[in-house]
Amino acid sequence: MTSMAVDSSDARKAELVLAQLDALPPLAPIAARILALADDSNTHARQIIELVSADPALTARVLSIVGKAEHGFRAKSVTIDTAVKMLGFKAIRQITLTLKVMDAFGSGPDRAGTQPEEAPAFDRSEFWKHCLAAACAARRIAMKLPNLWHSEEAFVGGLLHDIGKIAIETAMPKAFERIVRQADRERADIADVERALLGVDHAVVGHRLADKWNLPAPLAECIWLHHQHPEGLPASIAAKGHVQIVQLADTIAREQRIGYSGNYQVAISSRTLGSRLGLSESALAEIAESLVDEIAERAAWIGEESLNTRAVYLHALMQTNEELAAANAELGEQRRRLERERVYFSAVGRLSRNVTPKSRVSDVCGVGAAALRDVLDRQSAYVFALSEDGRWIEWASAGARIQSGLEECTEVLRVAHADLAAAVELSSAGVWLAPPVGTVLRLAERSRSMIGTGPVWLFPIVRERRWVAGALFTASSAEIGALRVEVNELESLSGAIGLAVEQAQSRAAAVRLSDELAEVNRRLGTVESELVAARNLEAIVSFAAGAAHELNNPLAVISGRAQGLLRREDRPDVRESLEIIARQSHACSGIVTELMEFARSATPKPDRIDMRSCVDQVVAELASAGLLEEGQIRVDISSDTRFIHFDADHLRGIFRELLKNAIEATDPTSRRLSIKDATDSSEDEVVMHLIDNGRGMTTDVLDRAMEPFFSVRPAGRGRGLGLARVRRWLQQGGGRIRLDSEPGKGTIVELRFRACVDQ
Repeated sequence: MTSMAVDSSDARKAELVLAQLDALPPLAPIAARILALADDSNTHARQIIELVSADPALTARVLSIVGKAEHGFRAKSVTIDTAVKMLGFKAIRQITLTLKVMDAFGSGPDRAGTQPEEAPAFDRSEFWKHCLAAACAARRIAMKLPNLWHSEEAFVGGLLHDIGKIAIETAMPKAFERIVRQADRERADIADVERALLGVDHAVVGHRLADKWNLPAPLAECIWLHHQHPEGLPASIAAKGHVQIVQLADTIAREQRIGYSGNYQVAISSRTLGSRLGLSESALAEIAESLVDEIAERAAWIGEESLNTRAVYLHALMQTNEELAAANAELGEQRRRLERERVYFSAVGRLSRNVTPKSRVSDVCGVGAAALRDVLDRQSAYVFALSEDGRWIEWASAGARIQSGLEECTEVLRVAHADLAAAVELSSAGVWLAPPVGTVLRLAERSRSMIGTGPVWLFPIVRERRWVAGALFTASSAEIGALRVEVNELESLSGAIGLAVEQAQSRAAAVRLSDELAEVNRRLGTVESELVAARNLEAIVSFAAGAAHELNNPLAVISGRAQGLLRREDRPDVRESLEIIARQSHACSGIVTELMEFARSATPKPDRIDMRSCVDQVVAELASAGLLEEGQIRVDISSDTRFIHFDADHLRGIFRELLKNAIEATDPTSRRLSIKDATDSSEDEVVMHLIDNGRGMTTDVLDRAMEPFFSVRPAGRGRGLGLARVRRWLQQGGGRIRLDSEPGKGTIVELRFRACVDQ
């Protein structure tokens, strides 16, 4: 039977069920009054006689019991006084309690409207027969354990131990009918079915009823706890031995197949339970052998005087034979199920052994496909898993050999989320094998060579109702019908493969994340350096702008006064000094102008630029100025190099500054310069390399080469703004620069520009 655990949310339902017990009649006043008397027969004998005499039905029943052959009296010669004295206070109290409890339930629920052919599943006569068997067994057990419990009290404990069942049947006949039919059909423990359907079982119901009727505490605890494992009994109960006696008595009655208990499972044998109480096997055998005769003698207690030894024996024997036949059929089915479970378990074990922490997703798909192929006894199986973004599919097929692959999801391979969601919904309803639909069917047809011929079926690989992967295989409808009953096994296999695939995907994602993190850290270091340099540049720019502004006016005054004095002065030595002052102030003014241009660079005006044309212009300009001779530079830019989006003046300035630096760094007699296109066709950038064979730079110089005002030239030959200006222009236009240089091996300057998107 499947698990029937009740969720805590069903507590309210259980309370509603228990509330229906209020509809049951109260315990008869006479029983309540007799129960209230202390255990002293001498003191209360007259009161008991008066109470029993006041109830004609009870009087008749007591006299009938005493008049049985076991007491040696004829019914006509026995009076109620004699009966009370003969049976004793305890027996009279237990007889009264038993009869009044049974009277409270009447003859059974109203069966009006029931079709003749619909025999009730619950037979009250058979129920009370089982209770009587348990009562007789409890009495016999107590007689062998005289210090533990009075035998007549033990009899009542056994007789009323399952009172909760008759209470449920009386209060909710239709619900109890379903419970009994399901327990009989599944050969299950009726308490499990009660908890599943009602949220509460008959032991709890009986305990609540015993509390309502103020039954003695030992009796209430036996009703409540007789199904509990002996070692699990609460330490706080006072009647632990009483509970164990009733539990053993109930087990003996069920082992003997006497009456109806609704419990087809014997969790602990009577031998084990008896040994806990100190009873030998021979003592238990004696109790079991005397049980049928004991039932016949005590039948009057429950109004079943017709019960006799042979009838009880034959009915128990017939019931045993029926159960044996059902058990044999069930055993064959269980053997088949166990074999199938073994196959599934073996497949999951191989899956666990063959998947390692280094397994890729496609490797896991291959192991899963092999497991599915073996479990379903197919020629081949195909398992596929999609990447999280749906752009890639990893797959593997297990036929004569395992094949696997990783492919980009083209139109043919792309699988719609709705088709996967439909398969997940079916699996949630217990349908684990269904024909593929939509895009999954298209994928199946594309993979026919690995799946095989015949009808294709989809097995979703699911984790916590989430699609993880899928399996495709071929089978006939009859074969699928036989497999569909293995719902739990298919669910377990799906979960096992799904867990392995998820773990492989998580490991792959972790590796990618680690690689990306390393790249981010690398870029972070570069960006951090660039940020520091940008902040320094901004500070220098602010300083240069301020310095130029402060110097400009004094220099204008100096230059103007010097020129004015020069026009009025005739002395040669004085004129020479004034000319030097004017010339140097003019030079300083040029420096100030250069600082101003650097600090307040004109706003870029990007345009569509032809790189080859721009470079040719700058080279021609430098050649005209005598800085470059023929053969000293080679321009190798392809005619199909993409146009760039950049400011034309800034681009010419960039190549002008770089070429001047290269000319300065090279020997005129051996100078070799080149500008060439290094663009990768897969990139959205235009890459240019400017290469010289000059003296190169040391590491220290290379690190500071683009700092403003840094220069290794002799004083007066440069202000160190060339490369700083180049980098600033590039940053304004979205470009980048990289220098690669070694002393004595020249320098390579790499420039990157954004290509035009409209080319």
